Amino acid sequence: MHTNTVMNIGDQASRRRLILALGRGKSGKTMWSRWLVETMRARGVSPVAADADWSTPGLSRHDEGAVRLSSEPQADRSWWKTVLANGEELAGRPVVVDFSLDVGLVRKVDPEGTNFAERYTPLGFGVTKVVFFAPDVGDVATFLNIGAAVTAASTLLVLNEGAIGSRKSDRFDAVLAHPDIREAVEKGASVVRMPELHLDQGRVSEIVNLKAFAEGDRDEAKPLSFERHAVRTWFGRMEEAFAPFGGVLALR
Repeated sequence: MHTNTVMNIGDQASRRRLILALGRGKSGKTMWSRWLVETMRARGVSPVAADADWSTPGLSRHDEGAVRLSSEPQADRSWWKTVLANGEELAGRPVVVDFSLDVGLVRKVDPEGTNFAERYTPLGFGVTKVVFFAPDVGDVATFLNIGAAVTAASTLLVLNEGAIGSRKSDRFDAVLAHPDIREAVEKGASVVRMPELHLDQGRVSEIVNLKAFAEGDRDEAKPLSFERHAVRTWFGRMEEAFAPFGGVLALR
């Protein structure tokens, strides 16, 4: 993206929260983005939801209003401009981006180097980076490529307890012991554990709105009643896990 394009957007922007969910596929970033967007709406906040993956829909699969990146040439410019637009309908609304692993796209959005805050804070945005990890040191390599320029207290390192291979009690020890993760924490990043949703992932994908599903009829027969209970329980645990970061997640 050209700097001039970004400047034209930011000149009119009031202070808004820009929340970037970053990580590899299956790391939990789309699930987390769904939770955040639905929680915001339940609290009367109307976020701008954006899906950065043009090949495989993530957030836009469950949110038809999400701004989705197309596969057309140069589409990233118009997509990002739409995401950050501050027109009458969007003014002041927080932005939640389910980001792609496409390093090229990340570099276009932030050519100076994946900090994001240095580029977008002067343009009226408060930036929050949320980086996702399965119990795999390979995710640390991803972190170095798209997230290592830490933005102090507004960076969350999320350990996805529902990821494949995350059943053992010491599952994330290697990730947490990695020198680059330790350095990030020393710079101000916070480690958060994302609780597992005890429901088949295929079934989770079928549910359009998790929050609405959880709050449905509680008197119906099993297994639907069990599924709703599982989602309600997960929402409660997510609320508890991320409550300390409500400010940087536009939840308060």
